[in-house]
Amino acid sequence: MLIHVADCSHPALDRHIEAVIETLAQLGMESKPQLLVLNKVDNLSGCTTTSVDSLRERYPHAVLISAASGYNIQRLLRRMEQFVVERSTRTRVFLPFRAMNQLPYIYSNAVVEQRQETERGIILDLLIPEPRSARLVAVLEQFGGNVEPSLEHA
Repeated sequence: MLIHVADCSHPALDRHIEAVIETLAQLGMESKPQLLVLNKVDNLSGCTTTSVDSLRERYPHAVLISAASGYNIQRLLRRMEQFVVERSTRTRVFLPFRAMNQLPYIYSNAVVEQRQETERGIILDLLIPEPRSARLVAVLEQFGGNVEPSLEHA
């Protein structure tokens, strides 16, 4: 996910956004998922040409924030989390005790939603972000982890 932060109080906001879009196209990254974040919304109070309503109308999918005051930061974090969860896979894995050395790798590449100890190892319910899913499953299978065959998107 590309997070495109723009200064919404700047008079050339539209040109700045277009310049970034053009640059991403030149880099071949225009198809990457993006989240537009319009910062400095707290500086709009004295501005007559740009209002919060007009910004929401022009950029309906953008998140309006103020990094300085903390306005809407929680909403931005929720949108980022939602993005990750929507592009993640949930799976259940049995990891035998002999493969416990893989736990740091698992914890750094997935969200462990639940962990259950058994006599032979542990059962982990994982939320794996899309780019890491195939690689993590391959690592787990290589070290003796049994991945539940029904992988599902979150």
